[in-house]
Amino acid sequence: MIEIVSSRNALSAEDLRVLCIRENWFTNGDNSQYEKLFDLNQEGASLDDLALVIWLCSDEVDREEVLHKLNERCRRVNNG
Repeated sequence: MIEIVSSRNALSAEDLRVLCIRENWFTNGDNSQYEKLFDLNQEGASLDDLALVIWLCSDEVDREEVLHKLNERCRRVNNG
């Protein structure tokens, strides 16, 4: 099981966007779903919730791997 940095997400919209592009996530989501992902992020959704949405709207992506990478990015952001 992956340890989550915090129950609230600490990713900026830019961090999330860059991760989606770099990791080739959200390949099956439409623009409306993509906007909703960013709305959830802005509202402080948990990393687990973001990982679920990304996994549901992606091709051949492991949900645990998405969560791991989101968590890793948050850890880097929070530790400067």
